[in-house]
Amino acid sequence: MNIMLGNHSIVWLSEYREFLNAFVQDGIDFNLCFILGTNFDEVNQHYGERGYRFSLLEAGHIMQNMNLVASSLNLGIAPIGGFIDDAANERIPLINFKTIYLVPVGEQMK
Repeated sequence: MNIMLGNHSIVWLSEYREFLNAFVQDGIDFNLCFILGTNFDEVNQHYGERGYRFSLLEAGHIMQNMNLVASSLNLGIAPIGGFIDDAANERIPLINFKTIYLVPVGEQMK
């Protein structure tokens, strides 16, 4: 399944297990993992030196909204900013894509 909206997209990449080697933490149980990232080179061409900062701010705004939606749907969500960069980025079939967040989503813990 691919959904394209301008330069933004939601793309089915693979089974979630293929991203487990990017996690630093053990025991994360999830059904779906969103990968939030950007192409810093492209953003910097448009916004100059502020591009890096804008990318991180926007990722934070998106993550906040994802947390609110997951909470309203009674889903568990765990935004992770500390991961093995190369293990996450090598799975993305986009040139110069850099992962900012790994976002595992699953059942809410009881």
